[in-house]
Amino acid sequence: MLAFVIFAVTFVAFLLVAVLYLYPASRKKPTTIPGPDPSDPKDGNLPDIQLAGGIHNYLAELHDEYGPIASFWHGPQLVVSVASPEGFADQSHAFDRPAILLEHFKPLLGEDCILFSNGAEGRKRRNHYTQAFSEQLCMSYAVVFSKLARELCERWARMPSGQLLPLHQYMVAFAAKALLTTTFGSHFLTDDNSILQLVQEYDVCMAELLSRELMEPVTQKNDPREKRFQQSIQAMKDAIRKVLADAKARGEGSGDKNTPLVKSIISSGISEEAMVSDAIAYFIGGFHTTGNFLTWVLYYLALYPEVQEELYQELKLVFGTSNEFTEDHLRSLRYTRQVLDEALRCGAVAPFAARVQQIETTIGGHIVPSGTPVVHALGVILQGENTLWPNPERFDPSRFKEESVKSRPPLSFCPFGFAGKRKCPGETFSYVEGAVVVSNVILRFHLGLAEGQEATPCLGMISRPEDEVWLTLKQRE
Repeated sequence: MLAFVIFAVTFVAFLLVAVLYLYPASRKKPTTIPGPDPSDPKDGNLPDIQLAGGIHNYLAELHDEYGPIASFWHGPQLVVSVASPEGFADQSHAFDRPAILLEHFKPLLGEDCILFSNGAEGRKRRNHYTQAFSEQLCMSYAVVFSKLARELCERWARMPSGQLLPLHQYMVAFAAKALLTTTFGSHFLTDDNSILQLVQEYDVCMAELLSRELMEPVTQKNDPREKRFQQSIQAMKDAIRKVLADAKARGEGSGDKNTPLVKSIISSGISEEAMVSDAIAYFIGGFHTTGNFLTWVLYYLALYPEVQEELYQELKLVFGTSNEFTEDHLRSLRYTRQVLDEALRCGAVAPFAARVQQIETTIGGHIVPSGTPVVHALGVILQGENTLWPNPERFDPSRFKEESVKSRPPLSFCPFGFAGKRKCPGETFSYVEGAVVVSNVILRFHLGLAEGQEATPCLGMISRPEDEVWLTLKQRE
């Protein structure tokens, strides 16, 4: 009888340990931050994220129910999400990224990539690369951007009257060429096939990574999906290795000024594999984000003809009969900048970021335990029904008049992130490219939308239209 009692007590104790391990919410939550219990013993709230249609939609629902600071479970890991300017201020010094939230990128980028580099090494590499996106260099890129934009407008002008234009396809291709020809090497100026191939391989990789998020991952090496995925990764790496090798062969005295990023990567002192990974990371971050940004800008201008007309009047006034694009022009385009900012807000191009600190911190009066990932719900702030952005679905560039900006709290508008000097290095690059493209296109064409066209945002790591956006063009007098 005694043996049975001992066995029963031991068995119950084992069950309690198992429950505590499998169901994190059954343990005492290590913070007072409100949030739901995990819906799955293994995956936490990941099924809820999939059910909501993605992380941005889930965060919007989460903050709608629990307020500006909330928590959820990524598997057994507690995650905190912040959606207020005041909460952002408490995170403004955080630099490190939480690897657990970026795991799905590792098959493509590898563990040595700057995306996963934290601490002193991460800061060193980040500071080293940032010189390729200085304000002075980005302003100098305007000449190349303008040349490419004029070539694009000439191509559009030759299209048959009434033909619909696939906007997203054109803008992503333009952004890829603009990035590669300015920061990777001028030889891309005459090699459109290499650019197209690189973008196509990237599309295959990202489609596979998305599939793995939404369904069971591939487990067999001979699976056709896995084979195609690995082939695309290898093709991207081979293309980047060739760029790095060409830059090394030319050396410092080559006179090719259009390789600042590549030169920074080569002189970083890291392994060749890490160089390739970092170059791919900057390629993806530089062209994919900007391509979607340009898509949203031109879409909203076509959707709101009164905004397009006001923009056109400013452009006529600033440029007059000039075909050149100078730094003075850029600084004079005030309404254009308002249009770009409102497109970033409405499109929520980069809907979230994340940081982690290895010390106990406080956000909004709540204790956040050491090592807890903190999501910055940027898109929730930009698109939420709140006092910062009344009628948030309306495209209204006047929100970014100087007096309106001053009336809002700091960190109300952070489309490129804000924390720990790890803000997107391509901010100025994107603004300059956006201003150049918008100026060239709107001075040449009146934009319209195909009948019944309405772009539905697909909010993943980057916000993009769910389907192609079809434009109509009418050349201006």
